[in-house]
Amino acid sequence: MKKHTSLAVLATFPLVFCAPMTQALEPVIVTATRTAQTADQVLAPVTVITRQDIEQSAAQDLGELLAGQTGLEVTRNGGYGKNTSVFLRGTNSGHVLTLVDGVKLYSATIGATAFQFLPLDQIERIEIVRGPRSSLYGSEAVGGVIQVFTRRGDEVVRTNAHAGFGTYNTISAGAEISGPAEGGRFGLSVSALDTDGIDSTVGAQVDRDGYDNAALSARWHSGPSANGEIDLSLLAASGNTEFDNSWVAPTVRHDSDYTVAVAGARWAYFAEDGWISTLQAGQSRDDSDTFSDGALDGRFDTTHNQLGWQIDWPVADMHLLTAGLDYAADSVDSLVSYDASSRDNLGAFGQWQGSYGRQEVVAALRWDDNEQFGSHSTGSMDYALLLDQGLRLNAGYGTAFKAPSFNDLYYPDFGNPDLAVEVSSSIELGLSGGNDNGRWSLRGFRMQIDDLIAFDAVTYAPVNVDEARIDGIELDWVGEWYNWAVATGLTLLDPVDQLTGKQLPRRARQTGHLRAQRDDGPWGYGCNAQYQGSRFDDKDNTVTLDNYLLLDGHLSYRLTPAWSIKAEAGNLLDTEYQTAAGYQELGRTLFVRLAYRDAG
Repeated sequence: MKKHTSLAVLATFPLVFCAPMTQALEPVIVTATRTAQTADQVLAPVTVITRQDIEQSAAQDLGELLAGQTGLEVTRNGGYGKNTSVFLRGTNSGHVLTLVDGVKLYSATIGATAFQFLPLDQIERIEIVRGPRSSLYGSEAVGGVIQVFTRRGDEVVRTNAHAGFGTYNTISAGAEISGPAEGGRFGLSVSALDTDGIDSTVGAQVDRDGYDNAALSARWHSGPSANGEIDLSLLAASGNTEFDNSWVAPTVRHDSDYTVAVAGARWAYFAEDGWISTLQAGQSRDDSDTFSDGALDGRFDTTHNQLGWQIDWPVADMHLLTAGLDYAADSVDSLVSYDASSRDNLGAFGQWQGSYGRQEVVAALRWDDNEQFGSHSTGSMDYALLLDQGLRLNAGYGTAFKAPSFNDLYYPDFGNPDLAVEVSSSIELGLSGGNDNGRWSLRGFRMQIDDLIAFDAVTYAPVNVDEARIDGIELDWVGEWYNWAVATGLTLLDPVDQLTGKQLPRRARQTGHLRAQRDDGPWGYGCNAQYQGSRFDDKDNTVTLDNYLLLDGHLSYRLTPAWSIKAEAGNLLDTEYQTAAGYQELGRTLFVRLAYRDAG
């Protein structure tokens, strides 16, 4: 792997996990192989969203930011703070694994992540790996992995702050301080958002469904020593979100208090002969209390604890061997009585990264033993051949699985404890290249998913009956055009339920995006166009969701070296559209913010 440049990069792995940006032109990526690689070394298709990308976008929440990425489709049940589902490469919303600083974040009851509650202010960087990764991470990584890295500390004291106001009485504010501390460096960030929101549905409660979010993140990274390096991280967000319920009287008020939190600790030891041993512990929580007219009527609190050990051993300069163990335990605390409220999982994995002249190979195997569904094995292989004129041919194969959620298994009068895991196999072929003006990639893939969990109207319980085949083509280009920084992508999908021949619900056959950004002296401006083809909202393909085009834009001006003002406009065309039947989406929005950035 280029004289295994990643051996040098690997020496910075704990630092990379804490601060995934380097001074090199190529960003360092850790999610695809659980080891540090520069972007040009990664064989899997990866998208990186930097802090600069976040600040230059007009997105107000994580769902809006992810919706403009290749291979991703996002649905939202109303405005800000409402249930947000992410579909990666046409797979189900529960088929994407979400990590925060290496710690898994999801609700064990529904088996998916509450993306709507993760504030953009606390995010330093996002890595999106498309394609199966169960061979490294276990359950959920069927469509891919999304890893969020929280704000990092800096080597000098820096302070940042911002405040803004916009449509729907949306107020946002945040502050950050970072710098050296106790031989290492720290980062502390806080943020708050409050909005009146919109009426989520038509025909239920006629009101605005508000949302508020208060969040903080903290990071500390020790300096290098004879005993290795330590990283500590914390992200917590809590607040209230209002929602509609069409099954009760239109005058009833519904809302939910929520908390999502992730804490992690990582210690890495660097041996003199090159191997690295890493130990990580973490906990994540997804808590929700729901109310009807102020009376508590539901509680679903889930906790995920994990402990992992990994060793990375360079072999003969051109190869890297990785092995590790993962232990995880999930538990549920609810007003609902589940037949089982906890389960654990032990996983063991190994990976080989090798370079053979112009050929590069990454192969991985994993075995998981789950307390409820037993053992399961997965594997993957990625291959690359370097061609002339900077071209690279890629091929890959992988298997993955998704363990049933607690609701699928144990929810009273609904769950089915005999459910098996959902399993998949995927194959892909790609070609990529580039020059000084930009880079492009073209990939085609086919994914087969068996034993999909679906609701049986006869038994009134979930069963393993569905089968799906997803064929897709992804085209990306990132580069510079007449002093504009441009990123564009197109995804073509054929997501089919093989038992019925119907199109999988809420997945479009065509999606595309175009982002353009330019800086001109103190001015900065850009736009983002997002296209979503028509979809069906139901399995029977009787309810159609129309195609739509969204256009966003932003304009900023640097008042002084430290102060700037920015205007962000969303849905400039005031497009009326739905991502889920019966739920309204935001119209045209305008948000203005004032920001202070200490250059240090």
